[in-house]
Formats: sequence, structure tokens, C-alpha cells
Amino acid sequence: MLGHALAAYKDKLGTAGALFGLMYYLMIGAGMMVTAWTEALGGTLIVCGTIATMLCLFQAGAVREQHQLNAQGAGPPRGA
Repeated sequence: MLGHALAAYKDKLGTAGALFGLMYYLMIGAGMMVTAWTEALGGTLIVCGTIATMLCLFQAGAVREQHQLNAQGAGPPRGA
């Protein structure tokens, strides 16, 4: 997935992979800290799962909206 997103930046794939890896482990560590503080693994998993689902649905809606705008000829996405 990362390689496809950075196709135009082949010389930066290692750096991008390292940054995404760092973010992954920071999120894992944050989740473990929250679990340790609350001492409620089940509740933490439910909250994290709900947040992840909401983010995915939000992203899917934004992507769908952008595809509809592109299909109507609205031009390139903002910021491009």
C-alpha cells in the first residue's frame, strides 16, 4: 500500500516506511499505556475499535465524494 501511494517518490520509500513504522509503534504504545492506566482491556479495545471504524467510514466517504467530483469534471483535488 505504501509503495503504491509513493510511486512518484521511489527514492523516499525507505524514509516513508520508517516514519509509518514509527507511527505504528507509537500508536501501539499509546494503546498499551491507556490499557494499563484504565486496567480495562475490554473497554479499551471497544473504544479503539469504534474510533478506527469511524475513521475508516469517514475516509471512505471523503474518497467517494472526491470520485464523484472528479466524475463531474470538477478538476483536480484541492491542494494538488
